[in-house]
Amino acid sequence: MPDNTVESKKLSSESGFNLAGAGSLCQQRTRGKRVLLERRPSPDENTNDSLTTPSPKRPCRSLFPANSQTSSSLSTLTVSSTKGRGNLQHSRVIVECSAVRDMMEQYISCPQCQSAVKVSFPTCCIASGLKLSCTGEFCTWADIRRPAGANIQLSENAGSALIERNTDYALNILCVTGFLISGDGCTETSRLLGLLGLPSSTTMWSSSFHNIEQVLSPEFISLADEVVCQNNLREEVRLTLGNARDENDTLLCNLWLQKTLAAEHWPRILASTDMGWQGRSSGVAHNSLSGHALHVGQKTRKPIAWIALAKSCSFCKSWHSAHMEGDEVPEHECVKNHDGTSGSMEPVAALKMHCNLYENHQSVIETTITDDDSSIKAKLKWCNADHMLNHNTDEKPMIINSNGNLVERPDHGEVPRHMPEPIFLVDPNHRKKTLKGDLCRQVKMKVKDRKTLTLCDCVRLATNFAHMARALKHKTADEEIVTAGKAALEHHFDNHEFCGDWCARKKQTNDEAEKKKKHYRCKEKDAELHKMLQGKLARFVTLKALKEVSHGFDTNVNESFNNTAAWIAPKNKVHSTTNSLRNRIGVALGTNGLGCDTHFEEIFRRFGIVLTDDIRHYIHKAHAKRVKRLAKNKTPEAKKKKLKNFHQRLKDHTEVAKKERAKRDGLVCRPGIGMADGYISDTSVGAERSRLNAARKANTPPRQQGARRQVCCSVCKAMGHNKSNKNCPVFPKKITIRTKNNG
Repeated sequence: MPDNTVESKKLSSESGFNLAGAGSLCQQRTRGKRVLLERRPSPDENTNDSLTTPSPKRPCRSLFPANSQTSSSLSTLTVSSTKGRGNLQHSRVIVECSAVRDMMEQYISCPQCQSAVKVSFPTCCIASGLKLSCTGEFCTWADIRRPAGANIQLSENAGSALIERNTDYALNILCVTGFLISGDGCTETSRLLGLLGLPSSTTMWSSSFHNIEQVLSPEFISLADEVVCQNNLREEVRLTLGNARDENDTLLCNLWLQKTLAAEHWPRILASTDMGWQGRSSGVAHNSLSGHALHVGQKTRKPIAWIALAKSCSFCKSWHSAHMEGDEVPEHECVKNHDGTSGSMEPVAALKMHCNLYENHQSVIETTITDDDSSIKAKLKWCNADHMLNHNTDEKPMIINSNGNLVERPDHGEVPRHMPEPIFLVDPNHRKKTLKGDLCRQVKMKVKDRKTLTLCDCVRLATNFAHMARALKHKTADEEIVTAGKAALEHHFDNHEFCGDWCARKKQTNDEAEKKKKHYRCKEKDAELHKMLQGKLARFVTLKALKEVSHGFDTNVNESFNNTAAWIAPKNKVHSTTNSLRNRIGVALGTNGLGCDTHFEEIFRRFGIVLTDDIRHYIHKAHAKRVKRLAKNKTPEAKKKKLKNFHQRLKDHTEVAKKERAKRDGLVCRPGIGMADGYISDTSVGAERSRLNAARKANTPPRQQGARRQVCCSVCKAMGHNKSNKNCPVFPKKITIRTKNNG
């Protein structure tokens, strides 16, 4: 219950009450900082306003303290705090220009003539400085404080170095860089600046953002090249060559660094490659304007080569739209480097990276791990003529086509003759998806064709194949590999003779197997399904196909980088017509190779920007958060949580499979089934359903082209009525009987 002591204590302060944020000492809201919270009205403010005059119901509770007219203090906010961890002084704040101008002009005078001063805030893009000038008629005193600067090397065609540019100031560069690494562009930057009332909000989307990014582009790309082509590739080569030495007892790795290594000793690298596009996929439509690809070394699991392809250039496009046909486009840095379709980007990108590593870095991609979704294997081969010359034969190379016939190999290879052809392996995850896709397409077929196949069978068979493929890396003999491949199908039918250590069912006793019953198919009852699945899995369990997935490597790093690139270069935005896409891929590569803290410290050093304590604190916190997140994702608990939805869908598919199995065993409940002695087949059900659908279509009148859809009247059952009402011609007309009373 309140008493007089408590109430008097609350009302004992100058501002009218003593609560958090209102008194002279604020220990909770300000975390130990001493803040004076009193208000002084400005000269231009109407002090008689009821909104600013203190009253019992409206005490003066303002962040700006009230000073007397004789006070000589220039600061209206006094903050004193003790030094402690996390007590950082921010290098920038957002303040109201009018309030700062009025405050400074009221208390500051000219140091020469003691006249009033004029305060202004000159801006260059969004970087604003401070200018004080004397208002005296015969005084020329002025003082200028420029914003924090940057030091970026200008290109040869940049013009005079004396011209003031947007990139001369750190704030402009930090603003563009922050939006770029967040996946946004000029539109989002302009929107935020406009709503916050900051300068250059309208010029940001038209020119400023692109001009600043164009100047920063060489630094982003060069840093990505150094990380990928120097650091990562050097480490991959060191692990590949190991301690190998030449006849002079010199390390081959040192000779490679000096570019004096003989060609026969060049490092033979095992790499994985995959393509990522900046357009949303929709079925079989390949219409993305750009794409990026990586070569990832399997020793270090880091990118060693990268490329970005684009089909359009904004400068060329705008020039052709504004000029007549035949006018040549002026010389410029054109970003268009691909003329084919979007689907052909992946083999072209793989070929260019393969040739670049050989010609410029003396490295050979001996083995490539890829997927089955593109024609990389056909493109990264010698042409037929070079193949015959290198093999000293007159016979053209032959292949077995999809129909099983031996035919001449199509001449699509473009690898130069002096370069070796890579050996191709397949990512087990993509091979698993291919198998699952074939089985799911079989589920959508008619009942008599799918042989009681359900989605549960598709998921379990694909999972069995993945476990089997992961265990093949320990097999060496061809017979062992072929025998182990049978487990993908036999495990599904509760036959664990061919299973490896990955099978938990194989380790159980008969009693344990009876207690923990799983959903398995029966070879006797599901003989037709077993025969059909044997044909479906035949091409996936051949010796050649199994050897392609028996390496124990994958393209998970490529897939992970594609997800990272999708955050920085979103698929619903087009960045490929300028250098913006390459800049964003470069930022993703730098973060991937160096980490957040080292990457951004190097970026600040290249831009000539002073890294303040508050920015350094944020970068280190962001890096620690990223490291913690990645470590957490590798824990068993996180992996189980990720697969939670998968197991839930598998349970749902299992319930459907149980119904299908009950239908197969004749354990069903349907109206009138006893009249046929309790027997009913799926074919009879399907025939009856087809008969009913055909009868329904026969009774429906044909719809004329261009005519509106006819609706059956619920009253007269005639077609063509929108609704049943008294306007229906079949509906009886109302008969009015006149009497003497109503005339």
